[in-house]
Amino acid sequence: MARTITTTPEQELDSAFDELDRANAALQASQKAEREAHTHASEVSGLVADARRELKNAEARHRVLSSAASAKTKDLQKKKQQLERDIAATDDELKRTEKAQEEADKSKNILDEMVKAVQQGITAAQAAENAVKDARSETESAEKKAPEGKKAALKNAAETLGTKYEELRGQVTKLGDYLDRLQAEDKVLRTAATRAGARARSLSTRKQRLEKDLEDVSKSLAGLPGGDISQSEAELKTAQSALEDAPDIERRAQDALQEAREAREAAEKRYREAQERRDEAEQRFIAGIDVSGPNAAGVFTAKAELTLDPPPDYVLRWSSSAGSVTPDTGEEVSFDTGTLPAGSYDIEVRLERTP
Repeated sequence: MARTITTTPEQELDSAFDELDRANAALQASQKAEREAHTHASEVSGLVADARRELKNAEARHRVLSSAASAKTKDLQKKKQQLERDIAATDDELKRTEKAQEEADKSKNILDEMVKAVQQGITAAQAAENAVKDARSETESAEKKAPEGKKAALKNAAETLGTKYEELRGQVTKLGDYLDRLQAEDKVLRTAATRAGARARSLSTRKQRLEKDLEDVSKSLAGLPGGDISQSEAELKTAQSALEDAPDIERRAQDALQEAREAREAAEKRYREAQERRDEAEQRFIAGIDVSGPNAAGVFTAKAELTLDPPPDYVLRWSSSAGSVTPDTGEEVSFDTGTLPAGSYDIEVRLERTP
């Protein structure tokens, strides 16, 4: 059995205005994102040159201080640097793991609600299926007992109920398949959340141990000649990292700007297409404009030629290059050109959705 889905002009108009609203919101968001990306790209421009200059200064300071450092100081300093790297790496991994656990928990909670909703849907569909099945049986029984003049109608009703029953059975089957997939995904997320939690606890313990070791090394270093070299080496490390990261930061900023520009262009294209769709939907209601006049005072009268009456939540909105239109809504309006220079003036009427 073939089916055709059609929409009324009113439905198509609503759909076109909805898409135009969405396209406009997307365009505004993309324009804002492009402005922010442009600002960020400007801020990081020249970052490489600044980082290179700061590194040279840090290297000079470090050379002065390191010349006075003893072998033991250097050994402790090396241990301190390694511990700092280990702590930073552990902390980064801990944050990522905690975030992954949080996201898995959130997703699992959402899936739990979806599973519950699908289970309720299955229950409702099965109840409807059983009700239709019972109704069909009762109709078939009634057909057997009915006089000849009513048998055909009852038979048709039974067949219709049979078709509805098969549709409901299909829906129950589809919902069951969907439930199986949701439950499988829920199990995966539950496992991921459990593993992430265990890993986070292990990383937290490791971080505490490393921080205690760093505290001990720092105390030993502070009591040795040249111990203040740690500050110099930290500055040097920071400057080296900044120079290593600077090119990638500049490149990512430019890439982000390009992506934002492309997204804005795509949003503009979508908005233009939404406007065209809105225009096509309007044309099913507005065939044109009948302009008459002017009268002695230079006042023209314009009347919308309507193919269909606009829906209740829409108004006809007028505008003109001649200036004000009186009134600016309604099927018939007037506009005054008596005080304007001789020339050609446009008038336009559009459908506007009211709040």
